[in-house]
Amino acid sequence: MSQQTIQDEIDRENKRKSRIATQNEGLTHSQRERLNAAKHATEVALARVYSGRLNEGISKRIVEGLVLQPEVLCTISGGVNELPITQQGWDAFVRGLADAEPLAQMSIDSADADLKRDIGEEALDAMQPKVKMHMARMGTLDDHIAGIIKAKLTERFDQ
Repeated sequence: MSQQTIQDEIDRENKRKSRIATQNEGLTHSQRERLNAAKHATEVALARVYSGRLNEGISKRIVEGLVLQPEVLCTISGGVNELPITQQGWDAFVRGLADAEPLAQMSIDSADADLKRDIGEEALDAMQPKVKMHMARMGTLDDHIAGIIKAKLTERFDQ
C-alpha cells in the first residue's frame, strides 16, 4: 500500500466521521430517540446473526454509521418507516450493512478460520492414534476432518 493510498483511506474515514457527527448534531430529541432505538435493534441483530464472529469495534462502526443510511434517515425524520419490523428483516438488514463494510468481512473470515482450525484440532485430538495413522496412509484423513468441520459449522450456523 502506498503512502498516498493510506492517506486517501485516512481522509475517507475522517470524512465519514465528520458526516456522522454532523448528522448527529442536527437531530432533534425525538429523532435521536428513534435513532437510538434503531441502533439498539441493529446491535441485537448483529449479535444474533454474527455472535462472536464480528469484531466488537466493527460492530460499533456499523452501528455508528447508521445515521448515514437512507432507510434510517427516512425513518428518524418522521417519513415512512423504511426499517425492518421483523426479526428476519433486521437480520437481512444487518447482513447488508456488514456486507458493505470491508472490515466486517475480514473479521468474519478470520473468526471462521479460527473456528475451523479449532474444530479440526478437536477432531484430530479425539481420534485414536492408530486410526489417524491409518487414515493418513490411505489419504483420507484430510477429507474426514474436512467433513467433520463442515458438519459442525452447518450445525452451528443453522441453529
